This record gives sequence, structure tokens and C-alpha cells, in this order.
Amino acid sequence: MWTEHNQIREKKKELHNLTKNLNTLKFQDFKEQLREIAGALSNFLSSHFFKENNILFPTALQVITDNE
Repeated sequence: MWTEHNQIREKKKELHNLTKNLNTLKFQDFKEQLREIAGALSNFLSSHFFKENNILFPTALQVITDNE
């Protein structure tokens, strides 16, 4: 899961840098890079949320007691 957090952070940095350097790119290049980065970020987040909601959190609820 930590690896996924790192991948998500990296894609967010790429997206930030892309928008920061918007004026230095041709519009077509910007669109292509935006599509790639946003698509990858969307896939990472969707997969990560699924794992958290369907594996991590239910397992934690079974393992961790109310007192903990």
C-alpha cells in the first residue's frame, strides 16, 4: 500500500508540474500529457480505494478490538 501512496504522490507532482509549465508547451502536447497523467492517477486512485474499502478496512475491523 505504501508503494501505491508513493505512485499517487508522484503522479500528483507530475500533474502539478504540468500545469505549472503550461505556458511552455504546445496545446496538443499539454493535452496528451494531461490525458496520460490524469488517466494514470485515476486508475491508481480507483484501484487503491477499492483495496482499502474491500480488503484493508474490513480486515482491520476483524483484527482490531473495540478497546484498541
